[in-house]
Amino acid sequence: MDYTIRPVEPGDAPGIAALRRMPGVFENTLGLPSCRTADSAAFLASLGPNDHNFVAAAEDGTIIAAAGLQVCSNPRMRHVGSIGLFVHTDYQNQGVGTALMKAMLDLADNW
Repeated sequence: MDYTIRPVEPGDAPGIAALRRMPGVFENTLGLPSCRTADSAAFLASLGPNDHNFVAAAEDGTIIAAAGLQVCSNPRMRHVGSIGLFVHTDYQNQGVGTALMKAMLDLADNW
């Protein structure tokens, strides 16, 4: 399976919204099955300098996974962050989540 890991783009909102409301995905996140594309678009538009979000996109452009690292903005807490990650049910247990986690750990450790 070929896919590309890249930073999120505004046009990813429909794919991210579809993932967030997918049975088998949303139950393990803070999302709801009523997630709208507009909610995902607003989230992407609100990302700041301490937010680092990536997607895994299949060859046809379909978003098959997404992950985010949010670093605390408080200078005394810059060593603290939170991670969220979700993978399309058809692509779970195939290494996509692991690849995204490695990308986020590389960012946290080296950048």
